[in-house]
Amino acid sequence: DQMGESDRAEGAYQKALRLRARAEDPSGEAVTLVQLGNLYRSSERVEEAVTCFVRAADLTHELGDPLREAGALNNLAESYHVLGLLDEARRALRATLQLVAPLGHAAQPWKTWAILHDVEMGAGKRRRAAQAIAQARLLYRAYRLSGGAPVDGATRLVAEVADQLRTRSPLDARMAIPPEEAFGADALPLRQSLITLVQGSRDPEEIAYDRFPYS
Repeated sequence: DQMGESDRAEGAYQKALRLRARAEDPSGEAVTLVQLGNLYRSSERVEEAVTCFVRAADLTHELGDPLREAGALNNLAESYHVLGLLDEARRALRATLQLVAPLGHAAQPWKTWAILHDVEMGAGKRRRAAQAIAQARLLYRAYRLSGGAPVDGATRLVAEVADQLRTRSPLDARMAIPPEEAFGADALPLRQSLITLVQGSRDPEEIAYDRFPYS
């Protein structure tokens, strides 16, 4: 069952951590900590996830690996957000933005701004949230215009639907959209926006989708 699989995965990650530590492999240890933290977060053990992400961020900082440190801090901020620790989430995100500023598109800075959007929405700061998502979209569009490929499932789907609309037909575009059960609850509005677009609407209010990123 799912709980048994989660327990086995946790055991495997814990064993890997011990082996990495014994081998004095802090880089591998940091990677495993992030994987374990993601497992904990998906299992609603968010406090334990925080511990993993903090340790991963510390290790990558000591290693001078800003790209991986930024990834650990993004995960940490999302976990703080889940726990309602919004000030802590903001601090982690500010640290991430400082790290990624010199790294360009490779650091995918739009993801950090998108997380900040969620944090500010959680705090009821709609103006700050709007500024954050605008910055995320600006950076992501610059990345795409430079030739960058879609970076996750949502953007790949948007790109596929758009390509079908441009080169084939609305029917082909509609067939490219997976069934409802293939989407998580938070992604269902994206699916509906794409369906509305494929059906011919170009009204921004009808096809608006406030979750980032867009392709």
